[in-house]
Amino acid sequence: MPLAKALETYTVLTIGDGLVTVIPALMVSISGGLIVTRASSDERLSAHFIRQFFGNGMPLMLAAGMILTLAIIPGLPKLPFLMVGGVVGTIGWRIEERKKRDAGAPKPAPSATEVKESLEGLLKVDPSPSGSASVW
Repeated sequence: MPLAKALETYTVLTIGDGLVTVIPALMVSISGGLIVTRASSDERLSAHFIRQFFGNGMPLMLAAGMILTLAIIPGLPKLPFLMVGGVVGTIGWRIEERKKRDAGAPKPAPSATEVKESLEGLLKVDPSPSGSASVW
């Protein structure tokens, strides 16, 4: 086998082995993050996931830029990357526009029932003269 062919085969196999190793590790770490985040919340997983994924438009627009950049690489299919990048970029742009529109809108004043008591009032702390406080 010629040296050039051996180096090409070695490179392809090395990159393939790296991807086979990294992709499952990425999936495990994402799953672990979802489980840890889910454990601290009482809302449904689907609502939590949607809020995290579509809560900010800038990461989506950055991802769209990277996807659109892949469209200019020779040998890669252009139409799928352009379509996916356009859709992801449009979603990110709309999220950012909605955030700007909502930030400019006046917020209604909270009603008397929505106003919460202070934390000290809820704890019922009795300050003693010795400087230490005890909870009833």
